[in-house]
Parts: sequence; structure tokens; C-alpha cells
Amino acid sequence: EGVYRLYRSIYLGEYVYYPDYQSDLFNELSSSGNRGGFMYRHYIQASDSDVYNNWIRHYSILANANFLIGKIDAMYEGLSAEDQAAVDQYKGEMLIMRAATFRSLALRYCKDYEPSTAASDYGVPIVTTYDPNYRPDRCSMADTYTQITRDIADAEKLISTAGKADAAYVTKDAITALKAQVALDMHDYTNAS
Repeated sequence: EGVYRLYRSIYLGEYVYYPDYQSDLFNELSSSGNRGGFMYRHYIQASDSDVYNNWIRHYSILANANFLIGKIDAMYEGLSAEDQAAVDQYKGEMLIMRAATFRSLALRYCKDYEPSTAASDYGVPIVTTYDPNYRPDRCSMADTYTQITRDIADAEKLISTAGKADAAYVTKDAITALKAQVALDMHDYTNAS
């Protein structure tokens, strides 16, 4: 439940409207009280708490998902087929959360994915195991999206829950939607439909 709560939070409030402040579609008014002023003026520093909090929230999701994936891998021995199916569902959900979180980071902190330059463009630091002391370097956009597509493919093998309206947890339809979004990001319009 904690990973879902954290994940939902990156699509609410400041996590949504701060990027809008940086777009050409927003004009700050004198009545704004300077909320988002630094973002609007593109006066952003590495120490800015708005940027820091956004980055940390994403990596908190990844840390929790990686922790659960690691613990799930150690649980399989001696499980009944029914219990193993439930554990597979949980692992698949965490893989989708990880993929979607890496995508969210790439959309917020990287250039648009360009197939011709993805191997040399900066992506995000990829963390796939739980280690609070690990400080990876940024990898390429190609590597970032390779990890995203790998997690989606692995989750697709594990999740068997059919889609339904207002589903509270990851379903096959959620995987299909994420695959389409990632294909659009990668300019793979054939597989995006």
C-alpha cells in the first residue's frame, strides 16, 4: 500500500503544476503570491527544495519497490500454486511501479527521447536493488528506456488481473496503457496504438 500511496502523490499538487509553471502556457500574475515564481522564472538551483522533494519522492518509490521485489524473490520456496500466483501479482505490481516511476523521472529531468541520440543523451540513474548507500551515475536515455521496457515485459508475465473500471491495483489494462505511453515517448508510433 505504501508504494501505491507514494506513486499517487507524484501525480498530485506540486508534482503536477510545477512543470506547468515552466511552460509557455503559464503567466504569473501579481496576485500569485510568488507561488512557483522560481519555477516560472527558470531560476532553479540544485538546493531548491521543490526540485529536491520531487526527485527524492521518485527515488523513495523506487527504494520501496526495489525492497519489496528483493523480499518477494526470497519468498517463493515452499509456496502453494495459489500463494505463488498472489506473490507473482505483487511482484508484477512493483515492477510496473518501478517502470512508471523511471518514466516519470525521465519525462521531468531529461530531454525528449530521440531515437537517433538516445544512446548519448542523459537519462536518469537506474537503481534496481535496494541499497540506501548506492549512488549511481546517470545512464543514457537508451538505457533508461531499456530498463523501463524490461520491467514492463517482466510484469506482463506476472500480472493476470483483468482490467476493470476504477481498479485500485495494477491490471493488464494498466500495463497496456503504460506500454502505449512508453512507445509514444520512444517515437514508436506503430506500437503505441
